[in-house]
Amino acid sequence: MRGKSWRVYLNYKGEQRTFTIAEVDAAEASLYKAQTEELLWLLNRKLISVPAGCTIEQFLFYRAKPPEAFPLPERHTIFAKFRDGYLKTIDNGSVGNNTLYTTKIHAAHLAATLGNNFTMNALTHADLPRHINRRSRTKVAAVTIRRELDTLRAA
Repeated sequence: MRGKSWRVYLNYKGEQRTFTIAEVDAAEASLYKAQTEELLWLLNRKLISVPAGCTIEQFLFYRAKPPEAFPLPERHTIFAKFRDGYLKTIDNGSVGNNTLYTTKIHAAHLAATLGNNFTMNALTHADLPRHINRRSRTKVAAVTIRRELDTLRAA
């Protein structure tokens, strides 16, 4: 209890989290605690999941029924900016020079398929076969194409 409000403290995916439930009596706070523990138990066993755009705190606060007012933030990042940001991130010494060089080549091949002005939030599974087909027509090995797609996934 903090002031007149009760707080829930929990560990989720290795991080300590907390949220305030409100001004309630001790019996209701105890019930809330039990329900939170049950939801965490179900989450750990992958019987339920936290909806996209909703934090674990929101999910537990609303007892697994959060309002639908938690949309994912709209991002309109074009491929060129996405690629450049990723290359800048890994160019800090976290990968070797050969890996960085290969990643740049993979990104160039992906740019040839998608285009530098491709909006990344519009990327769908249908775009992947388009890349595979384009690269296969040039007799590129399947393992190379898979590594190019792995580079996209890693970004």
